Amino acid sequence: MQRLVIPVRFLSVSLLVLTIFLTFGVWLVIYLSASLVANTFCLIARGVSRISWLEQSHRWVEVKTETLVRPTFYFTVAIGSMIFLVPFVGLLLTWGSLSLVLWACLWILGHMPIISGLLPRTTHHHIRFLVFAPVRAVHQFGSLSLASLEHGYQVDT
Repeated sequence: MQRLVIPVRFLSVSLLVLTIFLTFGVWLVIYLSASLVANTFCLIARGVSRISWLEQSHRWVEVKTETLVRPTFYFTVAIGSMIFLVPFVGLLLTWGSLSLVLWACLWILGHMPIISGLLPRTTHHHIRFLVFAPVRAVHQFGSLSLASLEHGYQVDT
């Protein structure tokens, strides 16, 4: 049974990784665009303050970079989550249907008198294993990735 779910596990993790890279790329584009707009606004404000002989505020440059990172990141993560969830739910439903049909065939074959000696006994645990293979693969990959990031960034004191 484990060999049977290898392609769907690979497809699920590949979808997750592709979505992460796509989300990062979209965030970079959105952040750079917002930064360009903010820089243009700051340059216009600086030009207006020079023309009108007002004192220039250097606080805008510091505030601009700090205030742009979080909103653009949160917005992009929300978009990336939707980009991941829509095809993943489709994959999950398709794989669930296919695994139900596969499990039913194995269950029927496993209860036939002649073939039952050749096949292992198929139980309800097998159906749960088959149906939730994509979810388990994504969860396992995420847990391992976060654990390795946490282990990699630990500082020895």
